Amino acid sequence: MAICTGCGAASAGWARSCANCGRSFDRPGEPVSAGLIGAVEVEAEAGSGAASAAGRWGRGVPYEPRGGGPAAFGRALAPWAPAARALLAPTVLLLVAAALLAQPGGGFPAGDYGSRLRVCMARVLAAFGAATETRSAGDSDGTLGLNSQVTSGGMLLLTVLWTVLLWLGLRAARRRGPRADARTALAEAGRTGVLAGVVVVLLGLAGRVRVPAFPDFPGRGSYLVEPSLWPTVPVAVLLAGATALAVHGRAADPPRVAPWRAPARAAAAAAVTSVALAGAAVVVLAALRDDGPTLWAVVPMAFDGGLFLLAFGSGAQIRVENWGTDTGPEAFSLLHPGAVSWAWWTVPAAVVAALVLAGWACRLRPDPRARVRLAVLHTVLLSALMVVAGLSDRYSLGLEPTRRGVAWSLGVVGVLVANAVWSAVGALVLPAVFGRVGPARVRIGAPPAGGAEPSVEPVAAPEPPTVPFGSEVMDWRTRA
Repeated sequence: MAICTGCGAASAGWARSCANCGRSFDRPGEPVSAGLIGAVEVEAEAGSGAASAAGRWGRGVPYEPRGGGPAAFGRALAPWAPAARALLAPTVLLLVAAALLAQPGGGFPAGDYGSRLRVCMARVLAAFGAATETRSAGDSDGTLGLNSQVTSGGMLLLTVLWTVLLWLGLRAARRRGPRADARTALAEAGRTGVLAGVVVVLLGLAGRVRVPAFPDFPGRGSYLVEPSLWPTVPVAVLLAGATALAVHGRAADPPRVAPWRAPARAAAAAAVTSVALAGAAVVVLAALRDDGPTLWAVVPMAFDGGLFLLAFGSGAQIRVENWGTDTGPEAFSLLHPGAVSWAWWTVPAAVVAALVLAGWACRLRPDPRARVRLAVLHTVLLSALMVVAGLSDRYSLGLEPTRRGVAWSLGVVGVLVANAVWSAVGALVLPAVFGRVGPARVRIGAPPAGGAEPSVEPVAAPEPPTVPFGSEVMDWRTRA
């Protein structure tokens, strides 16, 4: 068998030219030259009586292209393709969110749409913890010399949606590929995290823009908008890597992890559903106000608002820190003696969250340990979301060195205690109550409540069906 150096096709051992492209071969019976694709020895001429030492089809080396080139570069990038495809939809989500926030009335600086879009690209990076700093770049009379503003938080909805889209993309890639072991799962997690960090860096560089302080007077100074890449890039890398590891590492999970899978899915679904319902209530309340912000400015912060509403209704403490004022830090809670009476309407949010959790708990198998795992995971997940939620806005005016601003946050201890109580109610108490008031379940084979065995009428066995013309059917052995 001879291998063509031009097209790579195989021809018979006695052929003098390629059967595909017509290229001339070396003399039959001799090894193909070293410059060919692979080192292949062909069979001796037919009829010569010589036998190849390697067997009927000769001895060959698998095809390996020599050197680099575009093919080698493509093979090097092939392992990165699944992660790149999975990150496409989350990246489009961030760009679409920036485009919507850049609409007029979105609460961002005035000016042309291109400048607002780049400012909003910096702002959406708050989904990964970025703080957007807006500082004066100087002007002709020096009145804006020390103006600055730092805004962070308020984009947790984008964080959740970004993670969900990445999870769906990675699951689709896992179905198309082979089953991953532990090493492959770690490699996929590393590649996904690196690509996510690259995307965040590119968005951060695109969000660094200079906008005029007074669009109608271009010579009166400008502001420099710049997002912080720390800890934005590490957070994006860790979040993407953890999501990829959760998707690809299921095959390599130890047996101890298996009992936690179903409770983890139920806890995540219950937490996201409860916060989404509370966030929808926040959006509706903001839309009903005549002096409230526009819809484009409220929707990205709906998840954070839902977490604050749910935490306040659960009894957790909301902390408000003021800078540049004499009021100092303040704390609000339903259990606080000075709580206002109208704030008690937030309690139904916690009740609805407990009912949602109870619904997911009833879908699990009736195992007390599974429901305890559900309560623990729900407490941890909801508390983590509430701790990272919040909004901070600091600024300084004119030449004064004192920063002013406000920051909203939730206390860690109060959040843990409140979520532990409501999670126990939703995962342990309510399912037990629903099981008692629901339809009675009768165990098969158990005697009735009175203890007497029920009387059962004997049932005669059915007669076998008759075969038509059965007497006329002859066995083949009885035939003459």
